[in-house]
Amino acid sequence: MGILGYYNEKPRTLDNYVHLLQKCLDENPFKKLKEKQERIQSEIKKRKELEKKTSAEGKKLIRIAFNSAYLKDYFKSSINEMQYYAELFFQEIANRFKSTPEALKDLSPVEMHQLIMGKTIDWKKIRERAHYHIIFSDAKQFVILLGKEANDLETTYLQLENKNQTEFNGRSACKGKATGVARIILGPQDFHKFQKGDILVAINTSPDFVPLMQKAAAIIAEEGGLTSHVSVVSREMNIPSVVGVHHITQILKDGQKLEVDANKGIVRKVNTQ
Repeated sequence: MGILGYYNEKPRTLDNYVHLLQKCLDENPFKKLKEKQERIQSEIKKRKELEKKTSAEGKKLIRIAFNSAYLKDYFKSSINEMQYYAELFFQEIANRFKSTPEALKDLSPVEMHQLIMGKTIDWKKIRERAHYHIIFSDAKQFVILLGKEANDLETTYLQLENKNQTEFNGRSACKGKATGVARIILGPQDFHKFQKGDILVAINTSPDFVPLMQKAAAIIAEEGGLTSHVSVVSREMNIPSVVGVHHITQILKDGQKLEVDANKGIVRKVNTQ
C-alpha cells in the first residue's frame, strides 16, 4: 500500500503512518490538540477584531485574499489528485514496455507517443538530457539545449552576480529574529547534517522536512509564497522564516553564520573575522 508523497518524496506506506501515529500518541496528543485549538480560536478572534477596524475597501481586499488562498489550495489538491492517477498510468506503461516510471517521466510528449506507437527511442539522448539541460521557450518555439550548448549558455549568461553579497531580501513568512549557522538542505540525503539551533536553508520544504523545521532557529527558502508549505508550517511552529530569497542555496555555504530578521524579510551574513 502506498500513498502519494509531496514533490519528490517516495509514496507513504501504511507502516509510515503507523509510526507517525505511535509517535503522536507518545507525545500527549490531547494536550497538543487543546493548545492548537486555543491558538486557532485566539487567531480567529484577533482576525475579527482587525477586520472590524478595516475600511470597506480593506474588507474587499481581505475577501479577495481569502478567495485567492482557497483557489490556490484547490488547485494544489487537484494537481495532487491528477498526479496520483498519473503514477498508476506511468506504472502501467512501464510494465508494458519493460521500463520504469522514472525513465518514462524524462520523455517529452512526442517521445512518449513514439514509444507507444512502437517507434525507436534515443534513450542515450534522453539520459543525457535528464542529467543536464536548459529549456527556454516563447509563444512560437520550445528549445532544449544539451551538453556543450547548455554549458556555454549557463557560463555566459546565467552566472550569479551576488555571490559576494552579504545581505539578502525576501518575504517574511513568520516574524521573529534568530542567529545561527547555515545548513544547506536540498533533500533527505542532507538531513543527517542538521543540528538543533541551525538555520535551515532550502529551495522549499515538504512534510519530510518537518522534523528539521522543529529544530531550526530560523528558516530561509528560495521559493514559496505566504501559503506555501514552508510558510504555513513555520507559522504553525512560530519559527522565524523568510521565503523567496533567490538562489540563496547556491550563494550560502554550510557553517556560515547568519542573522535572520524575519520582521523585515532580511538575511545577513555575519562577519566572524
